[in-house]
Amino acid sequence: MRKIERQMVAAIKAMKNFHSGNTAVVIETTQHEKRALVALHGNRIAEVYVDGTVKVTLAGWPTATTRSRVNAILREFVAEGANVFQAKGNQFIFAHFRHAPTPDVGYLDAAAWLTFDADGYRVA
Repeated sequence: MRKIERQMVAAIKAMKNFHSGNTAVVIETTQHEKRALVALHGNRIAEVYVDGTVKVTLAGWPTATTRSRVNAILREFVAEGANVFQAKGNQFIFAHFRHAPTPDVGYLDAAAWLTFDADGYRVA
């Protein structure tokens, strides 16, 4: 994990605002929830809620940097071995989620959001 990603993850865990280079974490608090919004080059790529819900996307930019930031969040908050990767121009997600007896591999639409609940279950 890159230094900027370690700092990003620490900011998310502490629910503190963070900005460095092309990466930002902004904490948003409403009457009903608190969440960390993560942006890369101004594009929102993740939302991490205090209740443990995690939402991620490549925001239509399937670059190595976007995948790296998303992977850092997935590995820290969803599944240790999670990996968003590219093969023949397509994006995929691989993970051995906490609840699954075997690893899961699936196609990932670069513009779609993936949501995981606090127990690591993928929410449709």
